[in-house]
Order: sequence, then C-alpha cells, then structure tokens
Amino acid sequence: MAISPDPLLEELQQQLQGIELGHPETVGTHLQPILSSERIFGINLYKIGLGGKIERYFKQLIQGPGSIRETLHHQIQSL
Repeated sequence: MAISPDPLLEELQQQLQGIELGHPETVGTHLQPILSSERIFGINLYKIGLGGKIERYFKQLIQGPGSIRETLHHQIQSL
C-alpha cells in the first residue's frame, strides 16, 4: 500500500518503530510523543484525559488477527 505524503511521515515512522502487530506490549511509550503533540492535535491529549484511553484502544487493535473487528464489536455492544 502506498503511504500518503505527510510532512510528519518520517518523524512518526521513527516514533512508531518497534511496535509489532500481535505484540501490544511493544507499544511502551512510543505513542506518548504523538498523542501529546499540540502540533498534530492542537492540544496535549493526555492533559484532557484521552491519551491513556487511546493507548489502551491501540493496544487492543494490534493484538492480532481479528482484533480490530473484536474491539469494534465490543465497543458497539457497550454503547
């Protein structure tokens, strides 16, 4: 799949390097610089209570085959 051009592409790829699909434990602190970036989101997502929640969802989404469907199904059922 061709990656769309983005001025932050190289920086974000470096920050995400080391995260492996099927291994949520590899997320570690890789998402923190991204989710706290006011340059990207206009606000530090941790300061408003979203950073940790997004990290938890991300870890669920990369657990392995079928994890995206399973996570979405669980979230829809909990509405």
